Amino acid sequence: MPNSNFAFSLGYNYTDLYMQSYICIRDTGFGIAPYAPCPFFSGTKAITLGAMSFYSNKQHYAYADVMWKPVNRVTVSLGYSGTFTGGDTLFLNPRMPGGTLAFNYQKPFVGLKIDLFKGLSYKTTWNYYGYNLKTPTDAPGLQPIGPEDFNGSSATFAARYTF
Repeated sequence: MPNSNFAFSLGYNYTDLYMQSYICIRDTGFGIAPYAPCPFFSGTKAITLGAMSFYSNKQHYAYADVMWKPVNRVTVSLGYSGTFTGGDTLFLNPRMPGGTLAFNYQKPFVGLKIDLFKGLSYKTTWNYYGYNLKTPTDAPGLQPIGPEDFNGSSATFAARYTF
């Protein structure tokens, strides 16, 4: 809308994934290896094992933003988006990290745009990025270096000239 002084948007998305299959594995006495016809395994006393493999993942994504023009030449925007995921799978290796099974990712932002004169505007934005892996760390042998967790902020200062 060309003369709007206030706008907002909201959104939500939910994804539920589930997969199940039967897998064959070989225990060679030196750890579990994926089963495949291979000359290395022929003639060994390896035990072929089977297991029901599964992958389950539920993901919630939400966002919201607000744009407000307190005066004709100033625009303020404020927003947030976040992804929240929880899942489970069959872990054959106890040191295997959970990866994208369970994490939180959050990204709030703030922006300010000032129209200096016709064709020239100044804009600054601030973004925060927060990622937190939620894999359990109390299981023996799981996540030997601890869960991944990072966050950061960025600021952008820009001038735009249109002709």
